[in-house]
Amino acid sequence: MIVERNRFPMIRAMILRALLLVAVSALAEAQSVEKTFKQPFKIAGVGWMDLRVSTAGALPAEDRKVRIEVAGILVSPSKEEPKRANLLWTFGFTNKGMKAVESVRVEEVSPTEVAITRVDDASPEFKDGYWIGNSVPTEATRDTQPWLYAEGPSSFVFRFSVKEPGKEPRVLYQVAAFSREAKEYFRAQIKKINEG
Repeated sequence: MIVERNRFPMIRAMILRALLLVAVSALAEAQSVEKTFKQPFKIAGVGWMDLRVSTAGALPAEDRKVRIEVAGILVSPSKEEPKRANLLWTFGFTNKGMKAVESVRVEEVSPTEVAITRVDDASPEFKDGYWIGNSVPTEATRDTQPWLYAEGPSSFVFRFSVKEPGKEPRVLYQVAAFSREAKEYFRAQIKKINEG
């Protein structure tokens, strides 16, 4: 897989805008005290796994050295055809204490039956202790992204494998939840790009 890592400031701004929308819609849905609970997800190649979520949506997966900050999507015009919307998955985490990181792999493991590698970064770079990796962009259409056009919310689970030299990979499972409102927002972005 190709990892796009340039344009840190632009990508970070786009991520923050998208996350703000998701956070605002999640807060509007919560309206009451946020409650955390374990929700079962069927994980490709593993079986059922309970992951922590909240009434407001996904919670960051974290251990003593890694905190997942982002597992989401970006919609932007295609470089080749500016009137064609592309969607890419974007991921980010904070390094809380690893001296060196040899590789980072992010795989979609739910709702898919077989793990799909979204990012495979064999030489990860960190800026201020933060790593960002993006999938290869794909066309954003009803056929290629049916979940985005389906009624109601959608959830995914991503497996982050972060390898330090000489050690087994640290493995964290991150839920990515998209409310109905967030999906409407991304569909509006796609329409705006496609209509020029």
